[in-house]
Amino acid sequence: MSSKDLRDFNFIDARVAKDLGTRGVLDNLSAHEAAPHATWLAHAKRARWYLHFTPTSSSWLNLVESRFVQITNRRPKEGTFFSVAQFKDATRHWTKSWNEDPQPFIWKKPAGEMITEVKRGREILA
Repeated sequence: MSSKDLRDFNFIDARVAKDLGTRGVLDNLSAHEAAPHATWLAHAKRARWYLHFTPTSSSWLNLVESRFVQITNRRPKEGTFFSVAQFKDATRHWTKSWNEDPQPFIWKKPAGEMITEVKRGREILA
């Protein structure tokens, strides 16, 4: 987790009722286990937090990556950008338009196929 992740977590923590559990899904990156983040999560007030990590070699499970694929395939290919600011503006505009007519995310892989791939990845990494 980056320091931005901690800001996001603090934002969520302050707004979710204290009697509710809070779950986060993160990719399997070692930075998520860095000391500042482990300390933040270890605090007694964070006992309601549960983190789940996507398996290594399963980026297709990472909804953030899926979102970036959607953005990349739909908006930026339609334009030329001469600065990061132009790219960000175009992406924000695309996202605003997308959010005006939201569509559910539908997994295209059957659950059995996903489980098979996760098992295969674990065997390769073992």
